[in-house]
Amino acid sequence: MITSGVTSSFNGTFDGNGYMISGLTINNVEKGDHDTMHYRNSGLFGIVDGGTIKNVTICDSNITGRVWVGAVAGYCSDSVISGCTVLDTVIVGDNSVENQSAIYVGGIVGQMYDSEIEGSLISSAEITVCDVYKGSSLYVGGLFGALSFSGSDGYFEIDGACFDGTIFIDVSVSVAKAEIGGIIGSDFDSSTVQTSVVNKCSNGG
Repeated sequence: MITSGVTSSFNGTFDGNGYMISGLTINNVEKGDHDTMHYRNSGLFGIVDGGTIKNVTICDSNITGRVWVGAVAGYCSDSVISGCTVLDTVIVGDNSVENQSAIYVGGIVGQMYDSEIEGSLISSAEITVCDVYKGSSLYVGGLFGALSFSGSDGYFEIDGACFDGTIFIDVSVSVAKAEIGGIIGSDFDSSTVQTSVVNKCSNGG
């Protein structure tokens, strides 16, 4: 994992040039309940803040995290995700050890905030959410757990994306709410008008 925690973030440009990363293993749940803030964001990049991730494929990998979980990134803010693919990868969200109000799990990114989506995106991830903290809200999507933006001019467009994996929710406690989707779990913002567009996308899991 290139970055993690809540203070360390990636703000450059990562161009995979079409190459594949395989065998990536991240488990931020088994690290115990000490220093929980350090292990909240899980993915190839834990946090991307003002950066660009493009043209990379992640395959045959296993990623387990607590609050923000995705194969490419756990959390993205003011960033660009372009042309990323996730194949045959297991993604698990488990925040049972931490009193957090929500968990965000996506095949590509857990949560996108004030960010941009470009190019085609493909995910065949096997996504599971289990053992959540009682009363948490769940945002789970085949590509993105949640898309959110702060201002009235915020805008997301997802064009030609494909999810061909599975989503499994296995919780034994009551949750505040669960928003789950094949492409996006939740699309919410602080403005009065939703402006996101999902175009020519498919869900075949």
